[in-house]
Amino acid sequence: MFIKRFIGILFILAFFTINSAQADSEDFFGIGIRFIQEPVNKKFMIVEVFPDTPAKHAGIKEGSEIISINNEKVKNTCLCDISNKIRGEENTTVTLVLRYGWRWKKIELKRELIKVTEPKPNQKFETYWKAVAPSDFQTPVVFAKEATDKFSRKYRKTILPLIKYWAERKTKFEQKFNICETYSNGMNEACLMGLLSSESVTTVADKKLYKLLQNEVK
Repeated sequence: MFIKRFIGILFILAFFTINSAQADSEDFFGIGIRFIQEPVNKKFMIVEVFPDTPAKHAGIKEGSEIISINNEKVKNTCLCDISNKIRGEENTTVTLVLRYGWRWKKIELKRELIKVTEPKPNQKFETYWKAVAPSDFQTPVVFAKEATDKFSRKYRKTILPLIKYWAERKTKFEQKFNICETYSNGMNEACLMGLLSSESVTTVADKKLYKLLQNEVK
């Protein structure tokens, strides 16, 4: 039960991340927000507002919940449908009803050209990282505090600490990986093998984290 639920949670994050990456490879017309579906209470939350975009100029805050789009409630709607409703043709408008804390806000925004550039992943590094990290955490997504404060208490207490932990692990692993890459060929491979060995030992110890999570998530 735990595995199915946990995979479902990370699938939502992975689904959103993959679609974002695909969208970022080409220009599109929208308002400049990134959002996810909070896995526990199923709310659609804005987790990032891009600079110099209609959303930013309108004062939309990270952590806002999307209630409706063009007078249609988003409850029981999938992420892809919401994304399609927010995007559209240039200079057309979209109307959102948002909730931030106890405040409700109805706002009409004009779609503009949105460009979000993502750095290309180092394929060699990603291959080594996959040998260390559990599949659920190979691409951990860390959200702004303003957004995560609005998530459910259960989600903040159980899932977010693990996502943050693996994000930090990945950053430290990449730093060590880059040092190994500065060595000559023979030393390079030896360094990487030693790095994988030490990191794998740490990953085995991390099973305790999963046990704690399993006890928390019911």
